[in-house]
Amino acid sequence: LYQDGGELVLIPDIAKSRDGERVAFGLYNVENFVASKDLEDIYYYNMEDDELCYNKKGEGVHIADDAENFLYSDKYGVVYYIEDDELFYAGKTAKSKKIVCGEVVTSVFELNGNIYFTFVEDDVYSIMKMKSKGKYETVFEYEAESIFDFDFSDLF
Repeated sequence: LYQDGGELVLIPDIAKSRDGERVAFGLYNVENFVASKDLEDIYYYNMEDDELCYNKKGEGVHIADDAENFLYSDKYGVVYYIEDDELFYAGKTAKSKKIVCGEVVTSVFELNGNIYFTFVEDDVYSIMKMKSKGKYETVFEYEAESIFDFDFSDLF
């Protein structure tokens, strides 16, 4: 799977053919994408409409508007994303679920097969680890004026 001038191109078996199957046609103006390891689930950001979409047989299924910092979890079979400083997850439909946590979610990332996210509330920064699709546990908390006041290199 690769990006070519705003289109996503999928080559199912590169050993047999180098010809790609167009997954999201140029209409979608793809900026970024994530996919499951087996390439069955593909999510992409459509710059033209500022939306996160799920690819369903070459057609875009709307997941969210103005989604930021999204990633796919093979472990849970969902895409996690931030919208309006809040964390959500979604499967293959627009039925997203909000993960209730702090005031401002700042990032979501994967490390060693685990999904983490960070948020701030009242100058307390928290790093959380997903335990299931919508459940999480606290890994670390610290009080600071800015997230840049802490050296994360010692944590992982």
